[in-house]
Amino acid sequence: MYLFDGFSTLLNITFQSSNVLLYLVEREVTPPSLEVGSIDITTMRSGYLRHTAAKQLVTVGNLKVMAMYDPAVYGQLLTIVTDTYGAGRPPPSRVRNTRLRMGQTGLMQVLFPDASTLSFWGFIDKITPSTHKEGEFPSMELDIVPTNRTFGPEDSTLPRVVPFDYVPIWAPAAA
Repeated sequence: MYLFDGFSTLLNITFQSSNVLLYLVEREVTPPSLEVGSIDITTMRSGYLRHTAAKQLVTVGNLKVMAMYDPAVYGQLLTIVTDTYGAGRPPPSRVRNTRLRMGQTGLMQVLFPDASTLSFWGFIDKITPSTHKEGEFPSMELDIVPTNRTFGPEDSTLPRVVPFDYVPIWAPAAA
């Protein structure tokens, strides 16, 4: 089924250490892009054309969301949370196994109007509020970076320095 209207595309975010509903309501959602890229394999023996080959790895682009927000979202993203999935020692000023929720890896789910979903692991990299003016709707832009990996509890039997590739999962709408 082709999409004829983007209404209503939604975003669900689930953080690993807590079940938190961020104070955001979607206005615009730009799903992530997929890119392979190319390698220039032109040689001195090429005739008239340049030659290329596809790279082996796929880059999953950022997810962008423009949302209505409650200013309390600042408190939510600046909250210190438990996070035991990173490697290495924390800086001296940080309590071990903690971090701010901003930048914490979570499960991102894009819900399309036809009821299909795209799920991937990622983190909120940046939030940018719009300029607040009389007569205009305040909004906030979120930039979400796919990590394509997780150090979640399901792989805790393996060394923490070995991340797993978590390919984004697209699930079609039920028939």
